Amino acid sequence: MHTRVYKASRRLKNGVRNDGDHTNPTLPEEIIESILVLLPLPSIARFRSVCKHWRAMLSSALFST
Repeated sequence: MHTRVYKASRRLKNGVRNDGDHTNPTLPEEIIESILVLLPLPSIARFRSVCKHWRAMLSSALFST
């Protein structure tokens, strides 16, 4: 048991997780849009810098009001 604690704490210290699956789970774009449309405009403007995909999504006609 002591070895497990040591290994787990070492992984956390190094910032490494070994879950076996390194894929990023994503929500469907429709769900993200339905959440983002509820946010105030200053937040939406900030979120455009998250990534290229979000910039394109938040520059669409749905968010350009």
